[in-house]
Amino acid sequence: MQMTNLKVTLEPESTLFKEEVDVIVAVVVDTVDNLSAEGRDLSEGSFLLYGAADVEDESEKYEIQEIISFDFDNGPSAPYRPYSDGSDGITSRNFAEKILKRDLSHSHHGSAGHISYYVDSPLFMTLKTARGRFDSACFGEEFSYRDMTYIYCAVAQAFACMGKEDKVLQDSVDSVFFREAEEYKRIGDLRDHVEELFREKKLPEIKLWKDWHDKESGNLTLFFE
Repeated sequence: MQMTNLKVTLEPESTLFKEEVDVIVAVVVDTVDNLSAEGRDLSEGSFLLYGAADVEDESEKYEIQEIISFDFDNGPSAPYRPYSDGSDGITSRNFAEKILKRDLSHSHHGSAGHISYYVDSPLFMTLKTARGRFDSACFGEEFSYRDMTYIYCAVAQAFACMGKEDKVLQDSVDSVFFREAEEYKRIGDLRDHVEELFREKKLPEIKLWKDWHDKESGNLTLFFE
């Protein structure tokens, strides 16, 4: 898979460093390539990862971080059916932007990690952390719920492998896999695969992240801290 229209926002403007962003992107590409090898046509669509730190006062506005956004080989689905008839300019990318901003503008008190949807949207994922939360959307006209779920779960496990010190994040990721295991019996295999990618440093981005993380470990904080 080749990315197009990649845009990233790094630390200090967002909570992720370049090495962490590169890992998330690489894990998404790896997952899409594996799904494509099964015969799925995922050449058109968009992936976005946003985040927001927790606020101390309910009256405060959440500061949304637009961390990662990119389209797949052939760009975004445009128009993004069935959510657009082509007359309103809605693509998979700007529809994902709308959904993530909508979700991150509201609190999720007491809510663990989950893959969910609004009545007028496809699936998206929320991951709670000790200091904030990540939201991710992977939208495309040909993306099935299974495709989206596998991509979200791969991203969730990548965060779990990079954020072992964050107990809230670990519980959030466990919650995602627990909920999805009922529907997708082999979702545990995906989790094992991502863990193996980290353990064996099978992707160059993971090796670079590991070297960086080990060197900087004394200076790193929790996400959104």
